[in-house]
Amino acid sequence: MARRVMKAKDLKKQRWAAVVAAVLAVGMILSLLGAFIGSLFGAAGDPAPQPQLQPEEVVQQEPEDFLLRYETEIERLEAYIEEYEATPAVLLELAENYHYLIAVRQMFFDDPAADLDDQRKLASIYEELIELEPENPYYRLELVYLYSQLEEQELVAAEVEYLYFYFAEAVEEGTADSLDRYYFAVLLGEFLGEREAAEEQLLIILEEEGEDEPVFQEAQAYLQYLENSDIAPVDPE
Repeated sequence: MARRVMKAKDLKKQRWAAVVAAVLAVGMILSLLGAFIGSLFGAAGDPAPQPQLQPEEVVQQEPEDFLLRYETEIERLEAYIEEYEATPAVLLELAENYHYLIAVRQMFFDDPAADLDDQRKLASIYEELIELEPENPYYRLELVYLYSQLEEQELVAAEVEYLYFYFAEAVEEGTADSLDRYYFAVLLGEFLGEREAAEEQLLIILEEEGEDEPVFQEAQAYLQYLENSDIAPVDPE
């Protein structure tokens, strides 16, 4: 008997939350590192990052405080973009705050209409990032997730197809780095049902990267997830 194929809309509480969190973590580490290096050399135009909360401050915060913090930061960044211009560093910071805003709201509040509206805004940010940096696959992988949440299945299928050929070509030509392989593994494992091929990419990462590298840790975690999972492949249709 054929296995039941899980629709993209059923993923929210099962696996995409963890997978996208990992992708976001790895991608943000690199993007924020780039922004930090730029600030060291006096990069003009980008708004200065806001101070991060210390652990003792986090304990004292209420969910409403976090909502207000992220909403305020989003307003600040959107005002900057309106007055100046949208750069990749600023858009990535804006996307990060939208991610956190949505996460906090889903954990502590019940406002699906607001979540949907912010997911649409987040998708538009990544669409703009693709216009600025069309060769960056991280943005498209984020769009796959967001389009699936918005039930834009034709857009999901188009992005999955683009990413598959992009990563497959990079692997074949020997130009794929560990981050490319990690993204490829997520695509293979989550949307194409090719678990063995996904595990192969993850094992290469574990062989080539040091254990202290974020991409090693995320690849190891995702490999363990695949090995222990019996969820059917996602059907983007």
